[in-house]
Amino acid sequence: MKIKVSENKGARISIRLPLGAVKWKIFYKYSDNMKYYPVARKIYYALKEYIKANGHFVLVDVQDAQGSNVKIII
Repeated sequence: MKIKVSENKGARISIRLPLGAVKWKIFYKYSDNMKYYPVARKIYYALKEYIKANGHFVLVDVQDAQGSNVKIII
């Protein structure tokens, strides 16, 4: 999974996370949302199968009026 943030003035940030980060328990354990963990595991395996069959895809691509852009690629 890749998260890209770019600004109109040229500042760019690119963060790469493994797809497995969706099911990391640390995100759910410390936020008292362990009830969402089983759902996150199901989403992870569904995404993994989809990527295997169809390849990577853009989940979010947002651009504001000033030209800043946020893109999440799975």
